[in-house]
Amino acid sequence: MKKIFRYLQGIPGIILILYVQFILSADIYLSQLTDATKAWLYIIVLIGALILCPALIRLFRRFSIRYKVTLTTKRNKIIWFSVFFVISAAVFGFYYAAEYPGAFSADSITQYAQAMTDEYNNWHPVLHTLLGFKLPLTLTGGWAGSVVLFQLILFAFAAAYAAYTILRHSNIPYAALSLAFILLSPVTAAISVYPWKDIPFAIMTLLAASYAANAYFTKGEWLKKRSHIVAVIIVLVLATVFRHNAILFTLPMLIAMLLYLKRKAAIITAVCFAAAIVLIEGPLYAALNVTQPGDRAEEMLGVPVSVIGTVAKQNPNALDAETKQFIYSVAPPETWANNYVIGNFNTVKFVPGTNYHKITEAGAPKVIGYMFKCFAEAPKEAFAGLIGATDMVYTVPVTIPVGATSDPASSAISIISSTTATKPPRALCRSSLIVSIPL
Repeated sequence: MKKIFRYLQGIPGIILILYVQFILSADIYLSQLTDATKAWLYIIVLIGALILCPALIRLFRRFSIRYKVTLTTKRNKIIWFSVFFVISAAVFGFYYAAEYPGAFSADSITQYAQAMTDEYNNWHPVLHTLLGFKLPLTLTGGWAGSVVLFQLILFAFAAAYAAYTILRHSNIPYAALSLAFILLSPVTAAISVYPWKDIPFAIMTLLAASYAANAYFTKGEWLKKRSHIVAVIIVLVLATVFRHNAILFTLPMLIAMLLYLKRKAAIITAVCFAAAIVLIEGPLYAALNVTQPGDRAEEMLGVPVSVIGTVAKQNPNALDAETKQFIYSVAPPETWANNYVIGNFNTVKFVPGTNYHKITEAGAPKVIGYMFKCFAEAPKEAFAGLIGATDMVYTVPVTIPVGATSDPASSAISIISSTTATKPPRALCRSSLIVSIPL
């Protein structure tokens, strides 16, 4: 038994094996296969993981000393960061050329129109509209292609910094493989050309994770520089404001980083983080006459509702009376049965007759409680809903449709005309935004 445990690389190795087995079999769970076929596929995947993971760990351990780069001089740091940036920019350049001027969805066109008219609605985070649409359009004289181009340049910087961080604490093969995983992922290729709020959020979280790695591997020494703390605050604030539910990520990350700081520094950092968000959401948005869409609890609770909705679609008899009353107050049974795509609450949210405000009325504790009831009474369907709502993060075979809008400006103008907006655009600012990435 000890030999087997040692072969599997102990607890970390076993966790890795189970994780690989899970991500490779997640789509098997959702597929239209017989239970017997699924069982055999699970066994095959698990055996593959048991063989593959220990072999890969042993292979990469050989690189633990080889190809180690000592980043002692500023020149070496700049060179390696530049190498990673050039590689990232080249790959993103291919994606940009393939989908020029970018894949503008209905949400993107709406934000484009807001940037043109200076009439903002926080249904789509206004700071993203300002920095992701208004700023590049202003700096380039209204060139539609600048929106996605600026986004991809920032993404290249973040990917390069992530690879540089890995290189700093390991070696060249680990950094190169990590960068390749980010750049060559089909998900990255597809969504990076969309000017959605999800992309700048992903960019900021990539930087935040890199900062957290620096703090962890240096046992907090990296955070002793004031500029590094400032960078952490800026990145976490931007991530928080770019998505309405981002606080679920940024708050735990901030708390984890504060544990490395002394009490006074931790208090100042926490106050600066909160104050920056209040200033953005308060005085800045008030000065821009931003229209607030109201409570966004339905976004915060998207995963629990997706789990409950999947059970309502596939096994409604498993729902208890209270849970059934809740989910059918959000949308009638026929909507869940006919319109709901597993894991995507939006396929029901915007169907006529849906009252998603009932989610807000129920409140987070009740909705989460209903979700746990679903796991207890219908674990198969509940698990399918959980995977469907979250699998973009961890599964390999993900399909995302990509299609470029050839003239987003014309589409935006049609929206402006339909809403009788006559206010001419005005420049948001005259100087570029400089984001410092601390080396």
